[in-house]
Amino acid sequence: MRFKAVRKLTSLLFVFAVSLVGTNVYADKGSAPWAPLASEVVYQYVGHLEEVDDQGRLLVWQATIKGDVTGELKWWFVQPSPVSSTSYAGGRVNY
Repeated sequence: MRFKAVRKLTSLLFVFAVSLVGTNVYADKGSAPWAPLASEVVYQYVGHLEEVDDQGRLLVWQATIKGDVTGELKWWFVQPSPVSSTSYAGGRVNY
């Protein structure tokens, strides 16, 4: 009989503990937690400058981002290209 009481009490405590897991808590109550971020990104092609890093990758694109998120973005491409180019009517696609 005592074993059944302990089992019921343990089950009840487990259900109580699990029901508290779904509580929402925000770290900063002063901000809107799901507000969208707004930033401006300005892209610039710089592949013609032929800037290469220590691993031999070519800097092809760079961008600045300003707004809620601020910083600089850079796209480095490996040389030679790991994929061959594809020609089509009036143009060509490269990696």
